[in-house]
Amino acid sequence: TATMEESFPRGGTRKTHKSEKALQKSVEQDNLFDLSTEEESTKRKKSQKGPAKTKKLKTEKRESSKSIREKFEILNILNIESLCEGMRILGCVKEVNELELVISLPNGLRGFVQVTEICDAYTKKLNEQVAQEEPVKDLVGLPELFSPGMLVRCVVSSVGITERGKKSVKLSLNPRNVNEVLSAEALKPGMLLTGTVSSLEDHGYVVDIGVSGARAFLPLQKAQEYIRQKNKGAKLKVGQYLHCIIEEVKGNGGVVGLSIGHSEVSAAIATEEQNWTLNNLLPGLVVKAQVQKVTPVGLTLNFLSFFTGLVDFMHLDPKKAGTYFSNQAVRACVLCVHPRTRAVRLSLRPVFLQPGRSLPRSCQHLGAVLDDVPVQSFISKAGATFRLKDGALAYARL
Repeated sequence: TATMEESFPRGGTRKTHKSEKALQKSVEQDNLFDLSTEEESTKRKKSQKGPAKTKKLKTEKRESSKSIREKFEILNILNIESLCEGMRILGCVKEVNELELVISLPNGLRGFVQVTEICDAYTKKLNEQVAQEEPVKDLVGLPELFSPGMLVRCVVSSVGITERGKKSVKLSLNPRNVNEVLSAEALKPGMLLTGTVSSLEDHGYVVDIGVSGARAFLPLQKAQEYIRQKNKGAKLKVGQYLHCIIEEVKGNGGVVGLSIGHSEVSAAIATEEQNWTLNNLLPGLVVKAQVQKVTPVGLTLNFLSFFTGLVDFMHLDPKKAGTYFSNQAVRACVLCVHPRTRAVRLSLRPVFLQPGRSLPRSCQHLGAVLDDVPVQSFISKAGATFRLKDGALAYARL
């Protein structure tokens, strides 16, 4: 079993520590990371007796609390307990049904997107069809808009409990929810956003990017390549999900010109000049990063100059696992950002480093019952890894 002595710092601006001894100590506690509690205030009450001792004890308590939270972040790799309302996370379409999408989330998690959580224009047409009790022109079903393997940016709408007592994760793809962290003034050329088609106009498509005060337009000539290669020559439909590059911004973000060309989208890199922050950082963005620290269960990365992120062992490049070193330059994809702790998780797997690309269905073992598979490691409160006979690494969560 792999040792879990090392720890990651939380996502956020880089901080230096006087000592890392606190991070190396083993901690045994049931509730290591209470996401509902805020960090203790630095404001201290004065004490008439032993003020110096009280100050020292409170400082040690704060440092110990911080150490525990950081240790929890990595020892308990992303699990359903980590998810919370408002969390933005990268997902992959697993199943497409008439009334919902089943979405695979990182580390074996799963969520559901209801048909009314695609975009406002699509929901409006659905309501029109219900009211008229007959088919509405230009309204197509989810199977015509989505296909298994598509990567999508999601926001967690709720984490509830099913009748069987299991947790159920509801997600939204609606750009109004996913991109509400962006303002029109924050939009910059070169940014990679996701949006959905709202309507077809004479010279192009109005695209819903969910940013208040911004009207996004996709000219016909910028959509032709996509229509030929990925849409079988058919016009884009209302509700169709797109990865878009901002080509131009006018009127302080009031009017935004888009492109969905494969070469521009797949090569998109988030840069410092685009002024991303931990408040508006979105899943699916590809960044240039530098390895800060190598641990037994993954890496910490520095990216966009000031931010720190976590890469767990399942999201290392399989061909490079075991060869990473401090200060190594890498490219990484943002998987999720926790809305309260600002912890950022990333992936170094090559399939995530080309935006707009669908994931291949490469697993040959789906549905197979495997006997005598050796356990490689066990991660407390998360799951276990196994090494299959063909050398592939498998993971089963608790």
